[in-house]
Amino acid sequence: MKIAVRAKLLRFSLIMTLAAALTWAVTLSVRECVIALNLVLFSGLTTLDTPRSMGVLFAVLVGSGFLRKWLGIGPVWVHEVGHGLPGVWKPIEPAAYGFGFGFRKAISTILTVGPGWAGGIAAPMVLTANAFGSAAARLAGIKPPAIERASRLVAIAAMGTTLFHAPIAGALFAMETVRREKIELKDALCCAMGALVAFSLSHLFLAEPDVAVSFSVSLGVNDYFIAAGIAVFVAGPIALIFTSILVLVRELSAHLTPGARILIGAFGSVATTAALWGTFDLHPEYVLGMAHLTLIDVFQPDGLATGPVSLLLALLLGRMALVAFSVSSGGSVGLFTPAAFFGAVSGALVGRILEATAWTPPSDPRLLFVTGMAAALAALLRTPLTAIALMVEIFGFDVFGPVALTCLVTFFISTTFPFYRVYRREVTSVN
Repeated sequence: MKIAVRAKLLRFSLIMTLAAALTWAVTLSVRECVIALNLVLFSGLTTLDTPRSMGVLFAVLVGSGFLRKWLGIGPVWVHEVGHGLPGVWKPIEPAAYGFGFGFRKAISTILTVGPGWAGGIAAPMVLTANAFGSAAARLAGIKPPAIERASRLVAIAAMGTTLFHAPIAGALFAMETVRREKIELKDALCCAMGALVAFSLSHLFLAEPDVAVSFSVSLGVNDYFIAAGIAVFVAGPIALIFTSILVLVRELSAHLTPGARILIGAFGSVATTAALWGTFDLHPEYVLGMAHLTLIDVFQPDGLATGPVSLLLALLLGRMALVAFSVSSGGSVGLFTPAAFFGAVSGALVGRILEATAWTPPSDPRLLFVTGMAAALAALLRTPLTAIALMVEIFGFDVFGPVALTCLVTFFISTTFPFYRVYRREVTSVN
């Protein structure tokens, strides 16, 4: 009897390890494909004059959109072309969720964010990891729902660790995403297993990622006061403004055909990009695709954070509109990277306002960007523990105090006050 139980446990551990490894490989491939396609597209656009580059961008967006639409005609592609996480909380249907589903969702994500549609890849890859974990459990001959849920946690934690380069944040992301109402010890162990597998593979086969910035400051009361202010006056308005844009774009396109949504989404994306490029000299790579270069540039000494308030405000609102156009077109996008974008740019905007009003600045101006990112993640995605762990793993333990305060205040406000219910419902339906 004991031998049979040990054999079953060994088989489960082996299958889960393989599922985590597969998730790591696919997630890494999707991320690198998206970055490579973004690089090729944006490099090509900068060699053309503005009218021709916008024409090429429109053609690329429309072409990729209709390719997704064509794939969506097939019955097995219907669920993969859209966006969102609601399926993660539902019972897995063996006929619908498997390895094929995971690979098709990954392809759909590449066809969305790679050609320039604005958005992130975390939420779609959660669905891919979710499918891999479920299929792996069935492959191992394990049918009880609790065990299958555990295998999904393993795969999702591996996905988060791969994307964030942060194993603790990856494990917490899985728990907050799938088991947000009740987290048990066995769930934490499954998430730790997935994170460990993915982190080990990244450490063995990939170069160590460069840390954007390291902090070594002595924090004062003013830093915590500003952190609390960002939670109240920045994270909340970001969530409400972004949701209003999402609702507006969705209502305007609600009665249109899928093809018309793609055309309007592409036109809106091109018009917004052209306006930002022509008015503020913001090249497409700063607002389209994953726009991860903007997050890097904000932390540079002479980067975007030193720009005028009008530029930062246009960058923030423009990116919000572009993500809304991507969502309305039916693209396979998520909100994790956009939320970090909104928070970092908003933090830079707060810094410029503090300078203009002669308010005492924080000990390190870059602390505004970090707390802004954490607050936006906690407000939009309702993942405060992930936000705290991610900021600490990337920027060091010195930011823990302000980041934790910001996330806790933001999460309390967003889950307590009634006027946040609309935005929570809207963001949940998207992400």
